[in-house]
Amino acid sequence: LLALALWAPSAWAFKYRLHDVVDVDKQLIFTERHMFGTNAGPEMMPQGEAFIQVDGRVTYEVPKLDAHPAINVSIMFLGLDDGEGSEKAMPLCDELAEGVPSFMQDLYRSRPEPVGDMTLEDGTQVTQYKAHIHHKFRVQQKSWYSVAFRTCPGLYKAKLVGEITFRNPYGYLPGMFYGYLPFEATRMIAFLLLGAMFLYFTLRHSDSVLPLHHGILAVLAIAEVESITWFIAYTVMNKTGQVYCCPFPPEVIAAMSFEILRRTFSRTLLLLVCLGYGIVRPKIHSVEMAAVVILTGLYLLASTVDVVSQIVTESNVHSEAADDVPLGWQVPVLFMDIIFLSWIYLALSSTVRILGEYQQTYKLLMYKRLAAVIGAFVALFSLLTVLMLGYRAGWVSWPWEWVWVQAVLWEILNFGVLAAVSFIWRPSDTSKMLSYMSQLPTTDPDDDMAGGPDNPWADDDGVEMQRRFDELPALDDDSEFGLGESGARDGHGADEY
Repeated sequence: LLALALWAPSAWAFKYRLHDVVDVDKQLIFTERHMFGTNAGPEMMPQGEAFIQVDGRVTYEVPKLDAHPAINVSIMFLGLDDGEGSEKAMPLCDELAEGVPSFMQDLYRSRPEPVGDMTLEDGTQVTQYKAHIHHKFRVQQKSWYSVAFRTCPGLYKAKLVGEITFRNPYGYLPGMFYGYLPFEATRMIAFLLLGAMFLYFTLRHSDSVLPLHHGILAVLAIAEVESITWFIAYTVMNKTGQVYCCPFPPEVIAAMSFEILRRTFSRTLLLLVCLGYGIVRPKIHSVEMAAVVILTGLYLLASTVDVVSQIVTESNVHSEAADDVPLGWQVPVLFMDIIFLSWIYLALSSTVRILGEYQQTYKLLMYKRLAAVIGAFVALFSLLTVLMLGYRAGWVSWPWEWVWVQAVLWEILNFGVLAAVSFIWRPSDTSKMLSYMSQLPTTDPDDDMAGGPDNPWADDDGVEMQRRFDELPALDDDSEFGLGESGARDGHGADEY
């Protein structure tokens, strides 16, 4: 979970509108972070020109006593291997950086011209100067690039209005996150195949389909639509330079909405499965269902706050905000995740224990497979989390070209768990028997009659199923996770576990 707080990327590139103020004796710095060089982008991605371009105007308000000041607007384009030291390496004014190759830096100057006199609110008489800016810096080698605006000498404030564009050889997505495009395309195809497989089994065994199967199919449909909308959103933004925020483009709004729904309902689905719904018992106790609904609603709200706050932060291209991660806004969703994961663990452990006690070996095998899958992914995810923490602390080297992998690890985990649930709980001819019947204990003295062509209640694996009562009794309020045990103890094990 801690790794989730470290995944938010720092700043997205695209075409940014500038409405800023360059303070006295200071410089205003924007950064794309790492960029690929012209015609030297990632393999299997389109190649083209990489550049940084500034278009706009700078306005000064100079006291009339200082008429005709010898000032100009300086814009410094600088590429450094060590991006953390980019601000310190920026020259103070009209000079180039020392020790940096000439093709990795450029200095642009524009002298402002007076446009008229005006009186400020405090009565000060000033002369307004304006300088128009249009400059394009060609990125030739991959590195960390920054752009600094400064007035020289820095005696006056300047208002900056215009647009700054960062473009990599394949498009406008940042160099550190180019992998989102192929990843979303891959995820889209993977969910399409998984959904098609589950739909095939649903149609083939339509007479045995349970409400749980409809829930799995709904979550897979949401996940497929989400991956499609994210792929479309990234494709449009990469081609057009449409800003990620704010306001949010329609493609991003749609993708965010489906992502929030998928994150929420996939957790709810896994919780219901671990509670035994659809396999161990045909319905969930009303108190449990109320708790599930409340937890789902709270997670939906917390996830919305988390996704929106991350996108707003990621859309800030200013260098001083590049590393700000809104941990405060992420706390609610992390807390809800802890509750979800804790309940899932407790429910799964209880279901496995009860199935083992009452020797329901067929269902027990299903839940043990699920537990093994979850355990494997948790172990892998824990290892990767340690690696990411080491990367953040500087103990582990992680190439910046692969930083995007950190942001998609949770999506890979989510797909793996959904795929496991879809495969293990896929519809079959015996689906309803699993839900409404109990397997005879494996130590029953008559177990030698299980299976075979003469036993109509044996499934394909030879496990004999015994019919439950036609009308299911109310679940015992005192039973663990709604699994009534009292019926089995007084001789009615076929009625309830």
